[in-house]
Amino acid sequence: MIYNPSITQYERTEAFELQVARGMIAGHSLVNIQGYNAAQPTGFRAVWEQSNLAAYVYPATAVAMAFTSSLAETLTMVVQGLDENYVIKTAIVTFNASTIGTVTTGTNVFFRINAMQVISGTPADTIIATNGGIVYAEIAPGLGRSQASIYTVPANYTFYLTRAQAYTTNNGSQHCTYRVFSQTIVNGIATPNIVLTAPFTQNYMSTRIVPRGYPEKTDIQWQLSQSNPAPGSIQVEGILIKNV
Repeated sequence: MIYNPSITQYERTEAFELQVARGMIAGHSLVNIQGYNAAQPTGFRAVWEQSNLAAYVYPATAVAMAFTSSLAETLTMVVQGLDENYVIKTAIVTFNASTIGTVTTGTNVFFRINAMQVISGTPADTIIATNGGIVYAEIAPGLGRSQASIYTVPANYTFYLTRAQAYTTNNGSQHCTYRVFSQTIVNGIATPNIVLTAPFTQNYMSTRIVPRGYPEKTDIQWQLSQSNPAPGSIQVEGILIKNV
């Protein structure tokens, strides 16, 4: 295999963002978040696979997740989230021609799930992470990753948002409103914060010249409210930086 080193290795210049994407800057990592729902409703909700049915809720404590599908699956996925102390944790879950996934690396206990991503195989049906009948993450059939506009900042890190984009099929007299909701929890008490609200038709885009920082242990939801139910999506990009 031919190896083509970066010009950075020759002590020349290279864009900071590219260095982050290549994992060349210690304590820095790229975060991409995507949410989609084919019938995003009226009323502010994070955009995720079930937002047409219910708002996204967080577990009050770390809980044991069950990873299941209604069809027998043959695949492996990684679950990315946080433990009860907001420390980053991952688990590898394997479906071996079964409707029930088995954790092969790590544990199934999570306080937050930021994403699930298939690393081998393709989902034949919907894969969900649940506890007590509540869905905390989902991968739609044929897709490789959960589609939810939610993120919780790990302990000892700060998330710097650089870009946000939203889309709806509503236009003309129909419209959509974009909202950023965040909360922090101290001693079991949640303190909510509405960061911004912006109405739009079809497309909304915000590219930050100075990134917007979110401190550790902050739950963030990028939400949409439609004037009438319609397809809606959100894409968010930023950099997670380890605190000094």
